[in-house]
Amino acid sequence: GSLMTGEQFQFVTGASFADEPSRYTENLRTLVDVLRKAGAAGYQVAGADAPRVLLAGAPLIYPNFKLLEIIEKAGAVIVSDTSCTATQAFYQHLAPRDWSLREMLKALAEKKLLPCMCPCFGSFQDRMLRLRELLRVSKADGIIFHELRTCTLFAAEGEFLRRELEEGGSIPLLIVNTDYASSDKEYLRTRVEAFLEILGQ
Repeated sequence: GSLMTGEQFQFVTGASFADEPSRYTENLRTLVDVLRKAGAAGYQVAGADAPRVLLAGAPLIYPNFKLLEIIEKAGAVIVSDTSCTATQAFYQHLAPRDWSLREMLKALAEKKLLPCMCPCFGSFQDRMLRLRELLRVSKADGIIFHELRTCTLFAAEGEFLRRELEEGGSIPLLIVNTDYASSDKEYLRTRVEAFLEILGQ
């Protein structure tokens, strides 16, 4: 089960990009302690029968969390994501080959660049391998793919993903195209709720 909502998790990971590092680390340690105690007490953010969603596509940057909010208010739990500002930020471990300045800088660059799931980095096949790994580990029931309006790269990626999953017939996919405005919330809610009904069947 999950101890944090997807919205909470994305807020916490996103804060690492803006907060002062030592303060962020101290607050993160406090949060980990709180979550450990909550887990030991049996706390979960959603019931065992809640649809498990993997969120893929364009990253959701605070305060643009409307899609996260809609998914979770509809009763689903976001169990993983492909966002460079969330789960993927922790994918690549910092592993210098030795402690020379050159190797440490190289390891730091690899940690920041290799986890990125943006279509402008690497191949679709590599991203599909990572996505399938996330699906396996998270036991997600379906994928919601976020296309940020006017981002042609993610629009193309969504179409490639749709074709790949249709051929494999493996997991339900919902592609949503949206932007930072709140005017399409009801439209998104309707689509997400219908998708979650399919997952529940």
